[in-house]
Amino acid sequence: MNKPLLLLLAALAFSANADEGPDGDDPIGRRQAERAGDIGIRTPEMQRRILDEAQSEKLRSAGRIRMATVLTPGAAAWVNIGPTTADSEFNGNTYYKVDSGRARRIIVDPQNANVVYLATSGGGVWKTRDALTAVTSTTGPHWTPITEGLVSLSTGSLAMNPGNHLSLVLGLGDPFDVQTPGYNIVTSDDGGLSWSNATALSGSYLLGAGIYTASTVRDLAFDPGGAIVLAATDAGLFRSTQGGVGTGWTLIDVDKVGHSLQDCWSIAYAGPRTWVLTSIDSLSGSSAVGHVWQSTNDGLDWTERTSGFASEASDVGRITVTASAQAAGQPWRVYALASTKAQSDQKDVFRSNDGGATWSSLAMHGCGTSGCAGEHPLNVTDDQPDLNFTHNQASYNQMLVADPANADLVFIGGNLSLGRSTDGGATWSVMTDWLPFNLVTNTGTLDTSCGNPATPANCTLAQYAHADWHAGTIAHVGGVDYFYGGNDGGLIRAGSNVLSAAPASVTWEDKLNRGIVSHLVYSVASGKERPTTGCTGGGADIVWGGLQDNGSRLRTLSGGSTYVGYNQIVGGDGFGVALGCTAGAPAMGSLLFSTYVDRISVSTNGGVSFAKVVDQTSGLNPAITLDHDLNFKMKVIADLSNDTTFLTPVTDNTGAGHVYRSITNGSGGSWNGIDGSIHTEAGGTLSSWPKPMRGVTGHPRITNHYAAVSGGRVYVTTDGGATWYESKRAVAGAGLGGTAYLSLFSVAFDPNDTSGATVWAATHATSLNDGSAIPTGSGHVFKCTGAAGVAGATCAPSGNGIPEAVPVNVVKVDPGNSSTLYAGTEIGMYRSTDGGANWSRYGTGLPLVSVTDIAINADDTAIRVSTFGRGFWEIYPSTSAPGVAGNGDLDSSGVIDGFDLVREAAIEYGDRTTPDFNPAGDLVFNNVIDDSDLAALIAKLGGLP
Repeated sequence: MNKPLLLLLAALAFSANADEGPDGDDPIGRRQAERAGDIGIRTPEMQRRILDEAQSEKLRSAGRIRMATVLTPGAAAWVNIGPTTADSEFNGNTYYKVDSGRARRIIVDPQNANVVYLATSGGGVWKTRDALTAVTSTTGPHWTPITEGLVSLSTGSLAMNPGNHLSLVLGLGDPFDVQTPGYNIVTSDDGGLSWSNATALSGSYLLGAGIYTASTVRDLAFDPGGAIVLAATDAGLFRSTQGGVGTGWTLIDVDKVGHSLQDCWSIAYAGPRTWVLTSIDSLSGSSAVGHVWQSTNDGLDWTERTSGFASEASDVGRITVTASAQAAGQPWRVYALASTKAQSDQKDVFRSNDGGATWSSLAMHGCGTSGCAGEHPLNVTDDQPDLNFTHNQASYNQMLVADPANADLVFIGGNLSLGRSTDGGATWSVMTDWLPFNLVTNTGTLDTSCGNPATPANCTLAQYAHADWHAGTIAHVGGVDYFYGGNDGGLIRAGSNVLSAAPASVTWEDKLNRGIVSHLVYSVASGKERPTTGCTGGGADIVWGGLQDNGSRLRTLSGGSTYVGYNQIVGGDGFGVALGCTAGAPAMGSLLFSTYVDRISVSTNGGVSFAKVVDQTSGLNPAITLDHDLNFKMKVIADLSNDTTFLTPVTDNTGAGHVYRSITNGSGGSWNGIDGSIHTEAGGTLSSWPKPMRGVTGHPRITNHYAAVSGGRVYVTTDGGATWYESKRAVAGAGLGGTAYLSLFSVAFDPNDTSGATVWAATHATSLNDGSAIPTGSGHVFKCTGAAGVAGATCAPSGNGIPEAVPVNVVKVDPGNSSTLYAGTEIGMYRSTDGGANWSRYGTGLPLVSVTDIAINADDTAIRVSTFGRGFWEIYPSTSAPGVAGNGDLDSSGVIDGFDLVREAAIEYGDRTTPDFNPAGDLVFNNVIDDSDLAALIAKLGGLP
């Protein structure tokens, strides 16, 4: 690699990066953006269709999805390339921390504290059998994904049977991301080694009324005997009397007065035959009100309980509950964390001393630094001046957990901080903070203990934990106490003194996230995508991607083989990314773009610092105001034919689309509109795009050739944007007055057609723009021919193979062969080798996960993809590209045994170009399974992976 670039990258861990302050994520805005058109509103029926297709694909490709056990002609092996760790993370300041993707549930085996399960939003369930292994700079717990073969890796909740620690019930469907659908319930009776087929949860409240089908399981809870399981879903409350096993789930009519659908969120067992449930009356729309219900007959009948907070109940939305036993013979204690009806701020926290029958307020409103006497933590911080822990994100981040052995001990997690009360909610302490440089002691002193990067050993930051809390558990195993918390940054743990010691003396460990690859990734760019380059160092082997609430991450390889981690060099949400080189420092990767909520930032020094160059109201010429929702996941695209040219598709606040271009000698600081005149299919001209702009791309081998998608059409320019030519609609339907169409989102030139006349487009829409069904036979991938220099290009559906109901996020054409195409779908990667006539699932080892972006090396040495839940992956037409070393557990059993030895021997001398290659067998990380890997496996026999 080019030496100047290496020096720049080495400097990242010590960057002040003063141009950009700390950024957070915006989950409410993300959901609004999806509904505004990025994905659209998907009904449970649409989600079911996608998952039904995934189930069929699982049966067709079982060997290739889990781990290749049979030879598949033409299929090579996918290798996961992380992120597994990071050396540093920047968000306003530099932190020496490690994270993983968003957590949903955490379970500690009550018989063995070394066994911990982590359910993640998009990456399935992970398990470790050595959770208590000492965490050092290089070692720690070993994690294994245990749900790779399921129809969905999107999880909503996980529960363990109290009577059998090997019996698990998993509820699929993350409640916050449409693009990770769930198929409801699967079970395991062997600690996650194998799983049942998925059971859909559906039912009716009244005879003859409509059928309600759940698309997300928000919470699961067992009774102490292990027979009764309750599931809180978006279609209501479901009940099993068989430990969750099988299809015997019943939809319970909670609201026996109105018989209305209850959008359920949280459940707590609150004593013998007693349960507490929370819900929102989903049929009320924007005026939906939250409810607390109590059952005293094991979940069969429910009564609404508002006594004690009736005066506030009309302004309550989402509610989370937790319960703990009090003294013998006493009713259980229950706590309830409630948002406002608008689900913005925290409304209050309530306590019940009688199992949820009556409630009292703990006076935990949002009131800032003054105005609410006594409503402040004992250790006030800049980020937590009052007891409103959820801040303005109460619809998204709520965590409340009471100690099962002490009803007075409770933890609360919301937006930036984790709080703890040891006196039943009377007083609270701030235990962690996402931005600890803001932490202020009672004397007003700024905590800068981690502010000197020259002395990282002095970096204590005992209070650091990632933002946006979703899960927590308190475990008492073998006489030792543990608290595990889960947030948008994965997992964090404290032990021994966490339940009682002063906040500053508690040690929090986040490096146990190493090895958990569950990041939700939106985009990927690679230095080797460019067919030709003027950058010194050429197409350096850089991976650059944008992650949900874990920033934009950069990986580079030293010497071509040494993995050095993905450092977060931009904080908050990372959406679009692009890379090139600058005129002043012309090494590949010296110029980096990152986007964040209608904003583009650029680094001209390899990521040492970033500056904002575009935001909602500035940076574009001519000036426009960007629509916040339609530009939420803002894109930036590199013109691969020119190292210093970049494009962005945007939509203004009137709904009109635009294309802007940066060609300012590699600085990326000036963006000029190139809308030009648009020649319509009908023979007229337009001065602006007729619909919101969704995507844009450049021809990899021809300068000034660009293609864009807006509404249901493709637009092509051959003169840098002076004139554009409109295609026919890809798919039109009867719809409303015959005007409905299928919105397109991804567009790609055929690099091998140097006339620019062949363009491919794809969509992840599941209906036409008016909500009507997509016509049969349309699919989601289209070939547009005759596109260059003439209006009226024809866009026709491609052939068979990609299940028709499955959305396609991205389409690309192989740079060396027009007949080879790749489609990243919501259930994995597909390839066509006959010009789109037929498609099949591509490669072995990639689970049924949403592929969000594709980067193809110009020389065909590797294809890289980003996934929404399982990080980045590579597939290798050659063996030269590096990956991540395997662990030897070829059957994912959690122990190195005879099966692994036999399987390793059977695939010896296979490399990553062969379909039976299993990355788990490449223990010494040399791109081939040989004698050195076999020796390493034998040395581990009888041990953990």
